[in-house]
Amino acid sequence: MANYCFKNERQALWREACARGYLAAVLDFPRTKSHEESYAAAKSVPASMRPEVCYITPADEEMYHQLVIAAWCSFYRSLEFVSEREKVFEASALKRMSWDEGLRFVRRGFADPSAQAEVDRAYERFVELSVPRA
Repeated sequence: MANYCFKNERQALWREACARGYLAAVLDFPRTKSHEESYAAAKSVPASMRPEVCYITPADEEMYHQLVIAAWCSFYRSLEFVSEREKVFEASALKRMSWDEGLRFVRRGFADPSAQAEVDRAYERFVELSVPRA
């Protein structure tokens, strides 16, 4: 059963990919991947999320991949801007949880208004940069 509709819920899909990227970064801490390594890891995320997404037409497939990879990478890399103290705290909590529990934990954190605003700004920037130029 799909949880996200690519046709109508792209921003919700963006938020989910952001949460997964952030969780992956925290779980990798203190040995987070380089930019190149994180991009390589992100390339597998669209396929792993695909069963949860409906209404991706063949014409939308490339945009789906771009959206998920950009969101995942953006928030994987965002760990660079978190204090060491916060990284240690989050990593110690999240590394004791299963992936699903950790994802629920991160989603709750992303529900905070300031976190939501960051995710939404990143999405708006992605949309702005994704619009074909005439």
